Amino acid sequence: MKTIFCLLMTIVMGLVFSCAYQFPEVEQGTSMVNRKIGEAEALVFKKKYLKAEKQFSMLLKEFLPGSQEHEIVLYNLVLLNLDCNNPYADSAKAKKYLEEFVKIYPQSHYRTAIYIVERMRKDNHDLKSCKMELDRLRRALKVRDKSIKKLQSEIEAYKKIDWEREEKKRQIQR
Repeated sequence: MKTIFCLLMTIVMGLVFSCAYQFPEVEQGTSMVNRKIGEAEALVFKKKYLKAEKQFSMLLKEFLPGSQEHEIVLYNLVLLNLDCNNPYADSAKAKKYLEEFVKIYPQSHYRTAIYIVERMRKDNHDLKSCKMELDRLRRALKVRDKSIKKLQSEIEAYKKIDWEREEKKRQIQR
């Protein structure tokens, strides 16, 4: 189940990251920005999550809030911290970045993708919690079944003792 979820997340993340910065290259500065963002995104695909987060964080400081570049970098930071393949993913950071993103960019078309990924991650977490609860209940059921079997064997032993006593009483009465 986790493999399927991570595969879906990887596909969604790939689509999302590949569409993240599609703005025209008008001048040299813009292509430099595209290159920097592209390098950071490439680190994600190479599974160098810590380096990617560091680079995105540096880029976030470079751009003014409200700019398209800032929006894209912040968006990537949210997704990076929601990525189930990222062993360093931090839900608290993702939440912080998401709140900042929604505050600065309330009308962004990236919000839908973020909410989808966030929902998938939450659903995965819920599935894990349910699986852990199910495992706990199975263990408790095994313990209960062992106790029942033990009690049944004790009852059988007591029945045998009672039967033997009844037999002795009958023999004495004859």
